[in-house]
Parts: sequence; C-alpha cells; structure tokens
Amino acid sequence: MRTDAGFTLIELLVALCILAMVAVLGYRGLDGIVRARVALSADMDQLQGMHLTFAQLQNDCSRIATSAELPGRPTMAVGEGRITILRDASVDTGPPQFEVVAYTFANSALTRFESKSTRNLTELDALWQAAIAGGTETKGIALQADVELAGARVWQNGDWMKSTAAPQTQAATPTALSVELRFKGHERVVNKVFLVGPM
Repeated sequence: MRTDAGFTLIELLVALCILAMVAVLGYRGLDGIVRARVALSADMDQLQGMHLTFAQLQNDCSRIATSAELPGRPTMAVGEGRITILRDASVDTGPPQFEVVAYTFANSALTRFESKSTRNLTELDALWQAAIAGGTETKGIALQADVELAGARVWQNGDWMKSTAAPQTQAATPTALSVELRFKGHERVVNKVFLVGPM
C-alpha cells in the first residue's frame, strides 16, 4: 500500500494565505512603531529646543540692565511678535558694556538677535531703535521652528500688559515676563513666566 507524503495544493494555498496575513499584520505593526518613533523624535526635538530657548531667555532676563546703570532709558519692550531687552554684557572686572537682545516671532519661527557689546550710549540707543523697528530678523539665529502661536506680556505697574511703549524717556523696568508658545500640530499652549532682574 502506497502513501503519498507532502502537502496537497489546498493545504499549500491555505498556508500561503496565513503567511501573507501574518506578513501584512507584521508590516502594519512595524509601520505604526516607526511612525510613532518619528513623531516622538520630532516632539523630543521641539521640547529640547523649547528648554534651550527658555534657558536663554531666563539668562537674558536675569542680566537685564538696571535703571541705575542706564537712567532714562528703557531696558525691556514687548510688542506684537517681539521682545527687546537691554542686557548687561560686562565681563567680570571689566568696564560696563551693554548689548541689545531681540526675540522675534515671524514666519512660524522664533528668532534671537544679539547686538555687539558697546559702552557708547549713542551707539546703544541706535541699536535699540533698530531692534524696536524690526531690522534684526535677517541677522538672528532661529531658536524654534513650527511656532504657530507666540505671545508675550510683561508685569508692570501691578498688571499684565501685552505691549509696552518704548520712548527713550521710559525708565520703568517690568518685574516679570510671560511667554506663550504653541507648536504646529499641538493644541496645548506652553506658558512660561520669567522673573526680570538679578536673582
């Protein structure tokens, strides 16, 4: 009596169908893992950039020039899509020097500009006016991309203000700065408050 060993055509087709289904399910699972990893990596990059941005902003706010150092001059101004800070750039025991730092929100990006340090008050006033007028965007360094919503307010005279006038006679320095950021693809708004002045 002869018995044939092996699979029948039907059994082979069933096995191939099962193998194809397992392969499709495995591919979908792997594709989902890869997509999740790419999204998580992008979020981590944004989070790291945000931490670095906030650390730099905190440093700039803590080194803001005081009214005693520069009497009769503004040291911080907040406007539509812009934060301008007059920062003390003195080095240890060296002579006092100052620089203008400007943060701008434009074209879905947050950019930081830092002027050269100077002791010349006339030159410093010109740098301040250029930053207020918006002539620093092309010279700045991009800190964050894909910024969908960005806003800033200052705590001044017992209230949060969305803008501050910046005439050369202004001497009052805000005591706190609030910055709001929202990134593309995210609904949550990140709000951070910085104390202004030496800590």
